[in-house]
Amino acid sequence: MQMLRFEVLLHVLPLCKALSVGFASRPQLWRPPVLLTASVGAPAADTLLRQLFADAGEATTVDASAVAAACAADVEWVDMGLPQPLRGRDAVQAHLASLHPAGSKLFIERLSDGARSGGMCWHREAEGVEGQQGLRGITYVELDEHGAISFVQEGYEPLFKLGKLLETIFKLVKPKGQAVDAKGYEQATPTDAEGIVRYLWYVAYPGGAEPAEALRFFAADCVYEDLNYQEPFVGEAQISEYFDLLPEIPNVVFVPGRISEGRRGCTFT
Repeated sequence: MQMLRFEVLLHVLPLCKALSVGFASRPQLWRPPVLLTASVGAPAADTLLRQLFADAGEATTVDASAVAAACAADVEWVDMGLPQPLRGRDAVQAHLASLHPAGSKLFIERLSDGARSGGMCWHREAEGVEGQQGLRGITYVELDEHGAISFVQEGYEPLFKLGKLLETIFKLVKPKGQAVDAKGYEQATPTDAEGIVRYLWYVAYPGGAEPAEALRFFAADCVYEDLNYQEPFVGEAQISEYFDLLPEIPNVVFVPGRISEGRRGCTFT
């Protein structure tokens, strides 16, 4: 099996909210073109993100009014640091203006491909200051049938790195709800980012797969970032050791929310 390069950025906020971005690549893999079902002339999600926030590997000054103008009138913007979602263009514009004041820039680290949905991982920078990174985070985006931004979910790293303490916290979580009834699953080997994420979270894990099932899709030099830890996990040995901790966390079930389109990159909540 040709191995995929699979890089994951995982963010867990208080109350066990999680948002993550995965990137997989297979340069020689051909796929038929995706047909955008939005209005004729509307840009795809990845194109719109580039227009608003710059391409991967670039920094930009965020124009809050331009982002708000690209949103649907009834847009829902979920900032996981806020108690309630924001609704409407005016609320989004005011929120982004406060997050990205004059003198700040947003550096796009990775950007997933996708027509109706996608996302990006990023960090903040101070204008004119080289080599210094601020807050890091991830943004998931969905477009409506007209090509306007209809839903956003955004999360970022915690102020304090919990690291090993996070494992202790999880073990203290009391049971909530019923355990997942694992009924078995048929192993598959999808070859694009969206397919891998859907297989793992909708088929393998609900069917009782161990966390290490994902290792089949990781390259030997894979980089796995959990933003609760100071340093990333690099390579199969470190990632496997990290995955081995997950079954020891009782009473916690990770449930996928939304999964974006994307062959080379996929964003999911």
